[in-house]
Amino acid sequence: MTVQSTLNQLCVYLGGPYDTQRRIYTNVPSAPLVAGLYTVRRAWAKQDDHAMYTYGANPHPLSGAMMIVQVPNGMEQRVAVAGATSGLKKVAHAVDLHTYIRSEEPYAEESQDYGFALKDAIFARLRADRTCGSGGLEAGGFQIGEGGAPWFRWAMGQAKTSAGLTKVYLRIECEAHEYIQA
Repeated sequence: MTVQSTLNQLCVYLGGPYDTQRRIYTNVPSAPLVAGLYTVRRAWAKQDDHAMYTYGANPHPLSGAMMIVQVPNGMEQRVAVAGATSGLKKVAHAVDLHTYIRSEEPYAEESQDYGFALKDAIFARLRADRTCGSGGLEAGGFQIGEGGAPWFRWAMGQAKTSAGLTKVYLRIECEAHEYIQA
């Protein structure tokens, strides 16, 4: 797989099919693949559109989220097998899931609770298939949650309210690994 195909597969797995017109991954008109996560992007939009946080939801919920999937860096490591000229190449991609929550709930605490529930739902989706639909190592895909790195790291910012709108930021980090015949 390439970095681009890994990035695309993560976006499809978490968000749904790619909508070329809107440049988003979404499962609309069906339910979100991750409860409360309405759109996934592979880059930051030039202009923030509040409608994307609850895109396709009916009825309109008070809270919603949009995720940006980023593969900011990686590394390659050769693993020698059966002598000096054959082996495998282990490729590790750092994965950052930047999740932005917007809420019209009357209290900031409810927005913060929404963030924790969303984190749990994202983790549940990732744990359901560690290959994220790529087919895994045997099929030339990738998997997450292997090796010496922690499976997931996460951090959530304090809810911030302005003009009746509460915003929460959630970041999840992990690694995607693949092995290539070298």
